Amino acid sequence: MHLAGFNVEPGTLNFEPLNLEPLNLEPDTTMPFKPAFNSPLKPSTRDLWFIFQRDRLLLASNKRFKSGFYSVLAGFVEPGETLEECVAREVKEEVGLSVKNIRYFGSQPWPFPNSLMVGFLADYSGGDIKANPAEIADAAWFTADNLPAIPPRITIARHLIDWFVDQRPPAETGG
Repeated sequence: MHLAGFNVEPGTLNFEPLNLEPLNLEPDTTMPFKPAFNSPLKPSTRDLWFIFQRDRLLLASNKRFKSGFYSVLAGFVEPGETLEECVAREVKEEVGLSVKNIRYFGSQPWPFPNSLMVGFLADYSGGDIKANPAEIADAAWFTADNLPAIPPRITIARHLIDWFVDQRPPAETGG
């Protein structure tokens, strides 16, 4: 059963799902409704991160993407990890960069049960791009006026990219 985006296993809930009152059920108790739960809810959170450095943003092409398609970095939260710790860890693992000033941007449901996508902004704080070949085919800095193929407008990844484009002037041309 799914409740507000969480996977709930039969016999594992200790509160009433509609009003959050404790169930305090004795074994073999009958109720007008049959609770389908009684344990911790098990959400799965997929984070997306948008990293920028002055007038450039970092985009990556996952090994599974079609050639020339790029998006913001993404990864999964580990048990016991804050969302911000996840952002810093995954960015380091996927592209070898350090980030700072990690802040919440927004969220969107993910098209899989028990999942949520959460977007963050982060500032580049050091390192050189070293794409992890197990996951990333390529990663590079892009300016607002020189973007590759990117996700469609309906996605939070695109909302992050559009925010950058709206906030940053196009790169100046030399002269």
